[in-house]
Amino acid sequence: VSMATSDEELAAGRSKVAAQLAFYGSTPAYGGVLDHHGYDGLQQRLNGMSKQGLWREMNNLIDADLIDLLAVTGTPAECGAALATRNSFADRCLPMFYGGTRSPEAMSEFAQAYNSA
Repeated sequence: VSMATSDEELAAGRSKVAAQLAFYGSTPAYGGVLDHHGYDGLQQRLNGMSKQGLWREMNNLIDADLIDLLAVTGTPAECGAALATRNSFADRCLPMFYGGTRSPEAMSEFAQAYNSA
């Protein structure tokens, strides 16, 4: 989850999400997930780049569609509602927040939207 209250925060947060997805995506355990969603071979490419120390370059392989598929980004209210919709099958959720705002007001707005969805 990356919550933002400005376009700049949103861009910075999505960049941090891309870095996290590139890191996780480089491990063999995530190959099946990426392949299932049409990103055939991405895990192998990321893995190879990680072994070369090309961490920043790896982020460029994570496109906006993959971020939107695997992460939740937006305003606190958008993130709360989106996470609740995606999380309809679980009885609890522990979101990880990357970049962006984490003020008490934003967290409250997020929680209200999550509980209202």
